Amino acid sequence: MPSHAGTSVDGGVTLDNEGRLVVTRDLRRMFDYFLTGIGRVGMAQIQARLTRYLDSLGLSEAAQAEVLDVYRDYIAYRQRVQQMPRADATAAALAQTLQTREALRREVLGVAVADAFFNEDDRMARYLVARRELQHTPGLSDAEREQRLELLERMLPDRIREARQHATLPGRAHVQIERMREAGASDAQIRARREAMLGPDAAQRLAQVDARRDAWQRRYDDYRRAHDRILANPGLAPPDRDEALESLRQTRFTAAERRRVLSLDYVNEMKSRN
Repeated sequence: MPSHAGTSVDGGVTLDNEGRLVVTRDLRRMFDYFLTGIGRVGMAQIQARLTRYLDSLGLSEAAQAEVLDVYRDYIAYRQRVQQMPRADATAAALAQTLQTREALRREVLGVAVADAFFNEDDRMARYLVARRELQHTPGLSDAEREQRLELLERMLPDRIREARQHATLPGRAHVQIERMREAGASDAQIRARREAMLGPDAAQRLAQVDARRDAWQRRYDDYRRAHDRILANPGLAPPDRDEALESLRQTRFTAAERRRVLSLDYVNEMKSRN
């Protein structure tokens, strides 16, 4: 099996207590694994490989026949999909294509198999289409758009929604905390919100990050005051002024910090010019 050399079969076959096939998403994954050979071998060889694999599982002839019946329907569905015209990129066109594919799946595979194979995919696709449409909806405030996005998240399968929420939680927490800061929230309020969203350990780590950031800002602000006093000193010639500024940076910051300070100074200079 050169096209699958060094790999393990993905997915698998599930049977009930009486040895009858239970159609699951894993069955589709198994079919897709063997179908990766398309282009290197013919469809007859792919089915032969699948049959040999089913033999190796020790399935009964009846169970194998059930699997192969579903497989042939799945191949028919894939061929019908390939014949569909390519949709425009608009949300409306994508939604129509999704609806057409869902109907095609139920026609070719049957409702039970179509749902087992594609339920998660369909829900994810509907979510993405609705999200795209929302992103192009004019007249919404940031808060309204965010609220509608949260409602859309409920369209996702639980497994995917939980994974997405876990992945995006730090970013959402950051946005909420920044809004709280702008509204004048106290350190205690910010810490309580972080603990509620991220847990006490993460809240403690972020509090330490805040402390380091605040300490740095105080150092830089103090440096800038001294920096501005040097620039405002009329008794210093340009070479002496530059030397005094460099000495100021040398005495207050490490080499790595000085690179950051020079970058911040450049930004401040650009802002003052504008």
